[in-house]
Amino acid sequence: MTSTTVSKLEMTQSVLGLLSKTGKLWTVILGVLFIAFHWFFIYRMWRIGLSDSDWSHVLIIPLISVYYIHLHRQTLMATERRVCRWGLPFIVAGIAGYVLGIYPVRNDMAMGYSMIMTLFGVVLLLLGPGMMRTLWFPIAFLVFAVKVSDAIWSVVASKMQAVAAHGAVALINLVSPLTDMNADLKGSTIHLEYIFNGKLQMDPMNVAEACAGMRMLMAFLALGVALAFLFPRRWWQRLIMIALAAPIAIFVNTLRVAVLGWLHLIDKELAHGDFHLLVGMLMLIPAAGLLMLVGWCLDKTLIVEGKPEPPPAPLPFDLDPNQVHFEKQPVVKGAGLGAVVVLMLGLSYILLINHLTGHAIFSWLGAGLNTVLLGLTAVLFVGGLVWAWVSIRKGDRVNQLALSQGVVGGLLLAAAVGQYSAINTMGVALDKKPVELRHPIALAFPKEAGDWVMLHHEPPLQKDVAAELGTDEYFNRFYFDTSAGLGRDDITVHTQESDRGKHFAGATGFDDPGLMAKVHMTYYTGMLDTVPHVPDKCWIVAGQKLVYRQPHTLKLERDDYRPDPDHPGMVLAESQGFSQTVRLPTDEVEAIVFSGGDEDGNVTTALYFFLANGDAIASSHEVRFSFNLKDRYSYYCKVEVMFPGLGNAVARQYREDNPGASPTEINKAVANAVAERAEDLLSDLMPEIMACLPDWTEVQAGTYPEPGGDKP
Repeated sequence: MTSTTVSKLEMTQSVLGLLSKTGKLWTVILGVLFIAFHWFFIYRMWRIGLSDSDWSHVLIIPLISVYYIHLHRQTLMATERRVCRWGLPFIVAGIAGYVLGIYPVRNDMAMGYSMIMTLFGVVLLLLGPGMMRTLWFPIAFLVFAVKVSDAIWSVVASKMQAVAAHGAVALINLVSPLTDMNADLKGSTIHLEYIFNGKLQMDPMNVAEACAGMRMLMAFLALGVALAFLFPRRWWQRLIMIALAAPIAIFVNTLRVAVLGWLHLIDKELAHGDFHLLVGMLMLIPAAGLLMLVGWCLDKTLIVEGKPEPPPAPLPFDLDPNQVHFEKQPVVKGAGLGAVVVLMLGLSYILLINHLTGHAIFSWLGAGLNTVLLGLTAVLFVGGLVWAWVSIRKGDRVNQLALSQGVVGGLLLAAAVGQYSAINTMGVALDKKPVELRHPIALAFPKEAGDWVMLHHEPPLQKDVAAELGTDEYFNRFYFDTSAGLGRDDITVHTQESDRGKHFAGATGFDDPGLMAKVHMTYYTGMLDTVPHVPDKCWIVAGQKLVYRQPHTLKLERDDYRPDPDHPGMVLAESQGFSQTVRLPTDEVEAIVFSGGDEDGNVTTALYFFLANGDAIASSHEVRFSFNLKDRYSYYCKVEVMFPGLGNAVARQYREDNPGASPTEINKAVANAVAERAEDLLSDLMPEIMACLPDWTEVQAGTYPEPGGDKP
């Protein structure tokens, strides 16, 4: 390729620019249609970036992509632009994936990655593989603007948490001769032993997920990838920078946890709360510095480079850059083809969902006819796609481009119109609104419920742990069963003092451990793509191993339970604490019983379930799928119950009564005992829980949270 002088190149650029006037017009048109179709996801990521500091980097990722294009504008201007039909299937697959991501997948990642696939297809179709050799990176870089699903990210964070905990313990012990501090790790809790004010101190430091800082891992990876590609480097140098981004993030986070441990030598309260968060933010500086140091070292490698070539000369546009050329006939034809393809795709999607949901959309349509229509629309869809493919192939270069632009416009316009029409017609609410509690569970939950009386209310969690929990509406309480004849005055509660209040340390005055229960409740609202915290994850992260996990059906019974005549399947009951009649979703609750064992052989068992939009659900992963698309509001409440000491007592007694019993039999006996005690406890507690939660029948009727408001 013949090079030009810089002055001549600058003069040419000032005339041509990166896009002709026609290209700029089509960029605006297709850009508006692209954003319109993907608006729900884009707006959702915008809100997440503004409200969640762990994912605030999603806001600047598109800016980095645009900056990369700006840096390589000379190369792009000198690259041949041509139509590539292989972009068409990527566009269609991206549109289909985005719609499936809305329903039935209901996942931000599916929608986000499908949106990126559509963008890739549009660029490949209209600009060709030559331009894609440069533009693939700013498009692929957009994956960092997609929030990773909590179901996946929680697993990654827990693994990184373990790495950070082990590394911090090793680092603390390495410098122990200088600090007189020793550390030991059990699960994810670091036990510190040190001298403070002349006295031996032994403090636990829980390496919670918030403390692990691994939610910043995506930001570190994005930074490493950006630094690798924003500067001229060889491919192997870029691979090194990308490969080192994650280890640097882990190392810095390990240092962060160690620093929090060393802060105990000054004031252990500095390791918690606002100062703890400040330490986390400050650690971003050495992380960025290490990445830049790696880049600098790679830039200084002793590799003989050839003399840099002058910038390439820009290619002329096919059309006059000073005028707007609009080829009406091929554009209209292409738009029609694109609309037909999307129409057939949409009909196929609706018929498929109708089949999967048992004809919930078209109840009058028989299974056989639905299958025939689904096959017909699928054939027409493929036929329309082939027709568009063949049509683009014909004609000269200008007509091919005009037809392709029309096809893309028709695809995106029809998809956007179809999406919004379906949402408005069916009353779908993609963005769920929060719904307030009728009574705050953190402050107003009753101290007595039937035979169960509260022994102790735990103080609030530390700020960092509460931030990880993600809600202010929670409580941890201990209740005692008085039906055996013992009263509250017969029980002695032992506590430990801290800056946050008195913590439960045990209770004496009774022999049966099944009489005392620990109840944990949390309430979330307006959330959709989330996976709640459950013992299955938290206990394993804390170092325990899985001993038992099975669903159990709890049969709730009380004298005042009675069928709701207006809502078949629901149960009416009386709330004593709030003096009102409440509705229970059912008197048979599916729950998960989970047992975890520690290194000493002790087994801890918990039972939990969820109440989500008026339904009782056992699995945490089913919570997200329990929300009806037409519901304008959403909430879920986790109820977790433990009976401290009951599991070990039952296991010990079972071994005595059944010599030679297998571990499976023992674990099942423990689970059955916990479930039996939970039935008695929850029979009294459930009316109080439902009195606090929104009455879903009122929400659906439009009388709550705002009387006379829009129905969900």
